[in-house]
Amino acid sequence: MKRIFSLIGIVFVISLSLMLDPSAEGAEEIGIASEGVSTKMINDLLESPRIIKPRSVLEDFIENRTTATRVIINLREDKTVDAFNSLKQRNNRERVANRVHALIERVLRTFDPMQVKTIHRFTYMAGFSAQVTLEGLEALVRDDNVLSIEKDNLLFPNLAQGIPLMNASGVRNLYNGSGVAVAICDTGIDYNHPSLGGGGFPNGKVIGGYDTGDNDNDPMDLQGHGTACAGIAAGNPGAVGDYIGGVAYNAKLYAVKITRGRESSAYDSDLIEGWEWCIAHQYDDPDNPILVVSTSFGGGRYFGSCDNTLRAYAAAAGNVAAAGISLFVSAGNDGYCDSLGAPACLSSVISVGAVYDADLGQNPPQGWVGCISYGSCVGTSGPPCDEKYFVDAPAFADQVATYSNSALFLNLLAPSNWATTTKLGGGY
Repeated sequence: MKRIFSLIGIVFVISLSLMLDPSAEGAEEIGIASEGVSTKMINDLLESPRIIKPRSVLEDFIENRTTATRVIINLREDKTVDAFNSLKQRNNRERVANRVHALIERVLRTFDPMQVKTIHRFTYMAGFSAQVTLEGLEALVRDDNVLSIEKDNLLFPNLAQGIPLMNASGVRNLYNGSGVAVAICDTGIDYNHPSLGGGGFPNGKVIGGYDTGDNDNDPMDLQGHGTACAGIAAGNPGAVGDYIGGVAYNAKLYAVKITRGRESSAYDSDLIEGWEWCIAHQYDDPDNPILVVSTSFGGGRYFGSCDNTLRAYAAAAGNVAAAGISLFVSAGNDGYCDSLGAPACLSSVISVGAVYDADLGQNPPQGWVGCISYGSCVGTSGPPCDEKYFVDAPAFADQVATYSNSALFLNLLAPSNWATTTKLGGGY
């Protein structure tokens, strides 16, 4: 995630870490294991072909000394199952959901709930997410119903906009989004904002939604990122300073909150659950079906399609596409020149990078720098950033922003940065 630091008044604090000598036999091979944890069990799991990126999955046990970790479990289905074509037909979706539900329930009955604590049971994708102990992970690996296990990673927010540079002003005169709903899978939406309906939830603009992070029916934004994205996509028209409404200002919105409380990060499984919610509720309003899903979250680094590595994401995104929904995902803000974050790396999504939406002169403004990853081909290593910092000077309209991830397999570039949009609490 891109961060900006002031160059003035920065205080550097150096923290020292205690280095502990591992005492368990074989600990040098696997790192520091929790007290009482079987080194042999960990080493066996590291070799399991059912665990994708096993060192990442086992990191909490080896390095962080925790007793449990979050994972996504993909289940094995009959080879004759064709979920993609089934989801194309609305009347088949209930049958798919019933089949997946029965499979998940049958598999979960075989595990100790103290070792495999379910977080999400997916609707159309054969799998679930869970918090598992080391013993629970071992039990999952031994089960022939389990196809693969992957880490339930944290994702971080990104943001993009810019109506004039997209030539959207002319397009808005011809088509303004009527008859379409856009689902914002993000930190929620401030549905009390006057440009986003106002007056509670649901309302005339934000017509539905759900909170998959907290598992409740109130997707109110407590962080601000989702509200900004919603204003860019479909905020009501008007002239409030530089804000003139969203690109598709007559489209309806669904608020799908994937974060927990006021947190700005979300787990993979919370986002997948959000995508599945959009399929299940696509036609809640038949006059305004969900035809677009916007996801401005991401993490990690991938140099090509990640479908084989992120199987849960690949299945979920494929299901969204099968339902006739276009899924737009931000490329990420690490400054990578040859790679994208997840889930932008999936073949079923439309990945979007960032260009500046106006002649800014310099970005960030004088006295500030932006932070990017060591993996970027540009930028300078060192303070005040943890990895690299950058200043784009000049920063012209339509210029690719240094912080934006880019790669040959990126689908689109869109205007971004310093855009005027809706703000948490009613401002712009």
